[in-house]
Formats: sequence, C-alpha cells, structure tokens
Amino acid sequence: MSGRRGEKTAGLNQSVMKERYSCQQSVSAPLLQSGTTFLTGCHVLRSTIPTPIFLEQTFRSARLLWQDYSMLDRIVDGRLQVSAALSLIEGSGLLEWTPELGLFIPVDRDAFEFYCRKSIDPVFGRLTSWISFSVGAEFLAKGMCLVCGVEIREDREVPQYPTTQIEDWIPIFLVDSKRAGMMPATNFGTLGSLVHRDKKTQAPAGALVQLCQTVNADQRDRELILASYELLSRSIRNRDAHAYVPNTRDSHYHLVPELFASCFNKLVSWLPGGATTLNSWRAEAKAFVSTV
Repeated sequence: MSGRRGEKTAGLNQSVMKERYSCQQSVSAPLLQSGTTFLTGCHVLRSTIPTPIFLEQTFRSARLLWQDYSMLDRIVDGRLQVSAALSLIEGSGLLEWTPELGLFIPVDRDAFEFYCRKSIDPVFGRLTSWISFSVGAEFLAKGMCLVCGVEIREDREVPQYPTTQIEDWIPIFLVDSKRAGMMPATNFGTLGSLVHRDKKTQAPAGALVQLCQTVNADQRDRELILASYELLSRSIRNRDAHAYVPNTRDSHYHLVPELFASCFNKLVSWLPGGATTLNSWRAEAKAFVSTV
C-alpha cells in the first residue's frame, strides 16, 4: 500500500467516525485526532515490519474498532455505574438497599460474618466483601458525577486483545505493545481522582468536589462525602487492591453504619428523583444493559 493510499484510508476512516459521532451526538475531537494518527501508524507498521497473518487481522479489526467506537451518552454511562454500584455494595453483605425506605441499611455484624464465611469464603470472605464494597463505592461516586453533569471520562488508547496466534503476539507485545494493535476505550479515572484534582487533566478540582458544588451541598455534606472517599481510597481500597493483609477488616466494620451508609445515602438523594429513580433503575437493569 502506498503512502498516499494510506492517507486516503485514514481520511476515509476519519469521515466515517465523524459521521457516526455526529449521529450519536458524541463528537470528540481528541478521539478523532488520535484515531486518525493510530490508523496512519498502523499503515506505517504494516509497510515497515514483517506482517504475519495475525498482524493483518489486527489491523483490520483495529480499524473496525475505531469506526464502531463512541463514548456512551453521559447519562447512560452514569446510570450504568450507579446500577452496578448497587449490586456490588449489596453483594458485599455490608449494606442492604431497602426500596421501601429508599436507604442503604447496615447489615447486622453477626449476619455479615455468617454471610462471609458461608456464602463467600470461610477464610477470605471479608477480603472479597470489602473489595466488592469499595469498588461499588467507586462506581456509585462516578455514576453520580456523570448523572449530575460532572464529566470524569476521557478517550484513551489501550492495547488490543490478541485474537489469534498468541505465541507470535507475546514477544511483539512485550517489545512494543502498539505493534500488536491498539483500540479505543473510555477511561473513568481512579478512586483518587474523585477526591483530588487529576494533574493530567484541566479539571479545576477533584470530581467529588465539583459534584458537591453542582448540587449546592452544604459544608457538612461536602465534608462527609470527601472524608468518606479519602479514607476509603487511602486506607481500605489501596490496601485490599494490592495485597492481602490478615486480621484488619474487623477493626473498621463500625465505619459502615457510622460513615459509609450516610455517605452513600446522601449521594443517592442527589439523583434526579432520588431513591425512586434508583428503584426504577434497579428493576430495569437487565433490560437496560441489553440495549446498550
């Protein structure tokens, strides 16, 4: 393929992407730019390195991925995060959502311990529970930000999944992951970026600070939200996500009824329609996810 033909291919793909994004009202100039660069880069790679079958397939599938990719509508993504959060938090066994009251209610400590031992794992049940709890907390905060108008997402390129000939893919990927193909993805930031300003972006403050400003939260609610997520990020999630430390989780069970339940209930109250909306989203989750 000549350089000029490669430029035409890139231009054609850019036009297709622009049209698709316009139809979905989800245009992202940085994504279009990175997508064009990536496709041009693929062309260069194909002309300068040996191209076994799997690289040919990678190029074709990557081009299709860029054509088909678009960031979901902000409200749709927010709803997905909040709905998933409810499942994860309840699945932890630490809190129970009560539709009638529209509140998260702490699970009795003895009931929680029994649930961990019998339903999860007799040894590592608490570990699994707190991981589920902290991930659910992160999803809830991110979903609330999106639903309330605080954009936390960005388009990003990540390594493409290998499809065939894994043995050929491994050494190429380790030397230069881009040679094995890149694909578009939506990045939602980290738990830390919810509380603190992400220096890589132009955000004026952490996402939760922006959320509190958007909903006109008073000082007490603002401090409740920020303190809960700061503690969760630095002392609980950071520990459980990187290593298993035994005999520590029992000491902070009291934080569930005294801190986190109030924090999560406050976040839910900021949903348009409050708990009624969450009840509807929960009931319709299966059907809604199938349409996305």
